[in-house]
Amino acid sequence: MRRSGQVPVPTALKILRGNPGHQKHEKLDPTREPKMARGEFPEPTEHLTGDAMTEWSRIVPILQGAGLTMLGDLHGLTEYCRTVGRLRTIGRRINRDGYIQETPKGPALHPLAREERELSQALRQYLIEFGLTPASRTRIKVEAPKEKSKVESFREKHGG
Repeated sequence: MRRSGQVPVPTALKILRGNPGHQKHEKLDPTREPKMARGEFPEPTEHLTGDAMTEWSRIVPILQGAGLTMLGDLHGLTEYCRTVGRLRTIGRRINRDGYIQETPKGPALHPLAREERELSQALRQYLIEFGLTPASRTRIKVEAPKEKSKVESFREKHGG
């Protein structure tokens, strides 16, 4: 069944964004929403090869460093990387063949141009979902890591 209206926003995200419009809303109860474990991502799935694997190796450390990865994101992140890989492959083919091609009926767009446009739109949605655009990053607030004491820094550096 299809539902109309705005997409629901998780309570944690509502709290992080604040209430810029000072609108009244229902009492926020984050305890009613599922919590997901943070942690190291497992190895990427077997679906990733070539450019998709390269993107995984690039983006996972960035997201983990920002505290934005949760184990439940594994499949969404896999699809993001696969989309990047397919888009790069199509882009290389279009660059090789030319964006405009001669056909018996005259000049026409490359046959993969439509697929490239669709993948670009899908990629944009993934980027927004993972907070990888400047605008989407402004809506995400993460807890700053607490400063380490001199003793903790020494122990970490010298193994103690």
